[in-house]
Amino acid sequence: MIPLVLSAVVAVGGELQTLAGVTLSSNVTQVLSEHPGAQASANGSSQWWRWNMRGGGTVTITADDTGEVTRVDFQADRGQKGNIDLPCVGAFPVQDSDVNLNFALARTACSAFNGAAYGLPDRSVVEVRFNGPGDGQLAEATWYRPSAENPSPVGHMRSVIDYIRAALTYVGGVARIYYAGECPTRYHSSLVQQLLFPSVWFQPPLQGATGLEAVRQIFRDDPNVTVTQDRSGMLRITIGSVSSTLLRTRVPSLTLDPIEQYTALSAIDEIAFAAASYAKDRGLPFSLAPYIINHLARGPGEGAPHLPGMMQNITIDDALDAVAKTFKGIVTYGECKQPDGKTLFRLGFIYDS
Repeated sequence: MIPLVLSAVVAVGGELQTLAGVTLSSNVTQVLSEHPGAQASANGSSQWWRWNMRGGGTVTITADDTGEVTRVDFQADRGQKGNIDLPCVGAFPVQDSDVNLNFALARTACSAFNGAAYGLPDRSVVEVRFNGPGDGQLAEATWYRPSAENPSPVGHMRSVIDYIRAALTYVGGVARIYYAGECPTRYHSSLVQQLLFPSVWFQPPLQGATGLEAVRQIFRDDPNVTVTQDRSGMLRITIGSVSSTLLRTRVPSLTLDPIEQYTALSAIDEIAFAAASYAKDRGLPFSLAPYIINHLARGPGEGAPHLPGMMQNITIDDALDAVAKTFKGIVTYGECKQPDGKTLFRLGFIYDS
């Protein structure tokens, strides 16, 4: 049972500050009494609860063992309208932009939005993501207070890699990351906009933890992350709800030229093109997100790791596993839903070091 504690009221200019109606450091029992339908989970040393807001969007809170709310997260629904309370700002239209957020913050005692976050006078931080630069809709906001033990508890792809690298040394430096992100609002002529990687919550692993145990501890505060390990030893990190439809697509044969055999990123490109082609032929609602190919290629070399010139009767997922194992790295698969219901996907490869 969570003990009652006095809630800490965060105020700027004399006004109560909330994110989606929840005050950081408030008593979780009191908060949950206002949301009796909240889904709960106990996961090791962390506890989180989640509920859907009446006007749209999802709220997730975490609490420590004293019953104090340690983090509040709001995720907007795609195309959502209406307002959401942000600390310092108050009611903020979900479809407003990062530019308008800075205008609103300029009239408060809080710091300016730097493209990723803004700070409150009490040293708490609000991280905000928009689904496009300049005029994108608010996609997510997370409010937390950094600590000496965990100064950066929220991050994206780069942070995920930095956190898990040490743990992967115990499984050969190999892993797969699957994520459900946000589609960019529009593509500019450069075609370099990435799928928006979801925010992830981190905790440092306990001393002595390695491999699968360490990776699970890293993500123990995030209800959107699952970590598994298959019989081959491959670690699979799934962030959000990711479809397996395209990954399970089986192709009769996949042919790689010498450059693709010896270059991980070139092999990834060929697998991506093959996946998109077979999806189109079979009427699957998946398309490859536009991107620029910009990497060094390697030709055959004696003793260099390489893939076979042909892989037959293989699923897209198995082909990606082969790349991860051959080149000792992390293969990523990301997808996002477009307004028309179709899915864009991206593949990537990150070397172990």
